[in-house]
Amino acid sequence: MRRTPTSSPAPPDGNFWIYPGDGYGRFNVGKRVSVKLPAGVPDPAEWTQIMAVGDIDLDGKADLVWRSPESGKLWLRFGKPGAGSGSTDLLSAATAGASCGKTDVVYGAGWIPANIPLAVSTPHVNGDRIPDIWAKGSNGYIWVSHPSSKGSGGAVQAVLGKECSGIKAFG
Repeated sequence: MRRTPTSSPAPPDGNFWIYPGDGYGRFNVGKRVSVKLPAGVPDPAEWTQIMAVGDIDLDGKADLVWRSPESGKLWLRFGKPGAGSGSTDLLSAATAGASCGKTDVVYGAGWIPANIPLAVSTPHVNGDRIPDIWAKGSNGYIWVSHPSSKGSGGAVQAVLGKECSGIKAFG
């Protein structure tokens, strides 16, 4: 589902857009793609943070992780196979009942925005093939979490210090 870094903002126009990355940390706004969402999906303008992180359980299907700012939990929804070879059924991300496993799984805790104002998923950087999560703590430090297929409680490594306190976004 995701080959290069992709930005997926939910603008106030009520539409959901995917901006395919070029593999070099950039994207062309003119190549954005409107995503048709299934009926019953909450208004994208109300979404807080969604991380389409890729294949968490290494089954070849894209999985969805998002953060609940109220509870500080990361939630995982497993993708189901799509119609095409190696594809993921996008509707399996629409609801827990449509997902593989038919339920959402707590993937991590303690991710409240007051402590971790920024978090973004990236392809793995430690060789385990499981997407990693880069985050900025409220203290200004940038760190990377190497979660396992079971949750975000894996190794955490500080990458940059307080000199990053002015960073407002990853992208």
